[in-house]
Amino acid sequence: MPTHFVDGRTLTPPVWWPVGSVGTRRRVKPYRIMVWHWSAGNRGVDGIGIDETLHNRKLSIHDVIEKSGRCVFCCDPKTTIAFHAAKANTRSRGCEIVGGPWADFTPEQYETIGELADSLTIPRRVWMPGDKLETFSGHMEHMDITVKKPDCHGRVKAFLKKRWGL
Repeated sequence: MPTHFVDGRTLTPPVWWPVGSVGTRRRVKPYRIMVWHWSAGNRGVDGIGIDETLHNRKLSIHDVIEKSGRCVFCCDPKTTIAFHAAKANTRSRGCEIVGGPWADFTPEQYETIGELADSLTIPRRVWMPGDKLETFSGHMEHMDITVKKPDCHGRVKAFLKKRWGL
């Protein structure tokens, strides 16, 4: 993995959700969906950051991509279900991208999105109208799960489609 991918356990203070902590439970079946989110804020994981916001909401996330492009792994997607995508939690891995609706992601964030997506063992396909959550494998945005959450407003799916020639 590139050097801008870091294990949250190595940070001070650590940013890590072990199995059984608030907003997690043990994974039984492998994930087959990557759900992309935006944080709707500018805080990464340093200091009082996105991890504290999620913890206070009894939520969790597997990965956080900061504006610099640094990707922090926050819990093990092989062993841990993170609470980030309602009915998709048991089937998915989740990534928060710092930012939101007011501005596009940074070039560094897009580079890291691509590197992370390329490294996953799930299919290189994106959610399309008519797909069914129960049978889908690939990449989706939180807006594909619920209309109440417009994350990432189609940006990640469009980027991945172009990157993979879909």
